[in-house]
Amino acid sequence: MRETIAHYIANSTRKTLNIKDFIPYYRYSDLVDEIKSLVTKGVLMPRGRLNGLKQSLYHSYTIHRAPNEQLLIEIRNLPPYLQNQYYVQHPKAYQEDKPYIDRLCDFYENNKDLLSFPATLNERAYQLVGNEKWLLPKFGGLAVLTRLGIAIESLNVFATPEPFHYVQYNQSIRTVLISENKDAFYDIKKLAKGLPFRLWNVTIDLLVWGEGSHIENSFEFMIELNAMPDLEVFYWGDLDYTGIGIFTRLIEKFPQSRIVPHCQLYKEMLDRTPNPPEQTTAVREKDKEIQIFLSFFDELQRHNIQSLLLRNRRVPQESVPFHIMSRLVMA
Repeated sequence: MRETIAHYIANSTRKTLNIKDFIPYYRYSDLVDEIKSLVTKGVLMPRGRLNGLKQSLYHSYTIHRAPNEQLLIEIRNLPPYLQNQYYVQHPKAYQEDKPYIDRLCDFYENNKDLLSFPATLNERAYQLVGNEKWLLPKFGGLAVLTRLGIAIESLNVFATPEPFHYVQYNQSIRTVLISENKDAFYDIKKLAKGLPFRLWNVTIDLLVWGEGSHIENSFEFMIELNAMPDLEVFYWGDLDYTGIGIFTRLIEKFPQSRIVPHCQLYKEMLDRTPNPPEQTTAVREKDKEIQIFLSFFDELQRHNIQSLLLRNRRVPQESVPFHIMSRLVMA
């Protein structure tokens, strides 16, 4: 009897216990003992009027739940298409995520048919929770989906890589040159005059302006240009911690692509800068990232670049100006 009422309270989301629901099924004296015990424990609080019987009880009682207990009941009552294991162990996270969980429940109850139509990530995020940015990494939506056991693949979304500025010289793209900065990009673009060109012994099919670290988000746009599977990508940027960081993050993020520094262009920068300026960035790349970058160079160049960085110096791409590039870009 006592366990039965406790079980009812523990497994119900109702906020009120009505005595009339129990009187037909239990001996009244037992019911009185149970209710009084729960009142003493603070689980039940009388409300309304007494029922007027010899051993009086109130017609109804407010169920008082500890905050976590109420949350756990709510979590365990999530719809079956949402996993609840994570939130059972982390009820505080459930409180924080609840506005999104409620929106997701509403979507699956009323708009699930939209999943039969492909959508971009931002479009689907807007449909799910009313915020088109929600599924982007820094907005936390992907973490909520993971906690609920919803695979991103089940949302029927397709990628929309950020485009980059480029000039394509050949129909078949096998070799790419990425310039970190705009000036070097326009120098080469102006010199090539829209025709295929070579840098030393390599023909460049695609010239890309990386826009600094933007290339880390736009690199996948290569797919839209139907680049060849055996694509070779040459990277050229500033010889400083920032430029090296962009390069190393690129090759770590896209290990399936062959991305290498254009060593001859970096050598040209070093050769033409006997008195390099000081580093201007406060962020220093880890030695591991620097070693990855250096591994592409010969021993002398490795020494020169390491010496440059140890002296807290840098060489910008602008150290190879237009009139020098005119000797390097060959038709």
